[in-house]
Amino acid sequence: MVVTALAAGIGVAATVTYARLVRLRAADTCVIAASAALLPVVAWRSPGEYGRVLAGALLVAALVPALGGTTRLRRAAGGALGVACLAALML
Repeated sequence: MVVTALAAGIGVAATVTYARLVRLRAADTCVIAASAALLPVVAWRSPGEYGRVLAGALLVAALVPALGGTTRLRRAAGGALGVACLAALML
């Protein structure tokens, strides 16, 4: 449990750093931070569902710009890439 909480905290801190680096908006940052906090918990509690939750997180991160009225590919790619990179670090 302690390691999971530590991984989630480091994931959120890494999300903030990544978001500042690529200049993501607040909504994108929140989605990536939620994913970074959720993925270690899923990996700990139900590792069989990790792939499904990761796919959902990638989809949500890519859809946030479209739901916000922006069709910029860079913003969608930045969110999805952030989730994918942080998920790879969490394994």
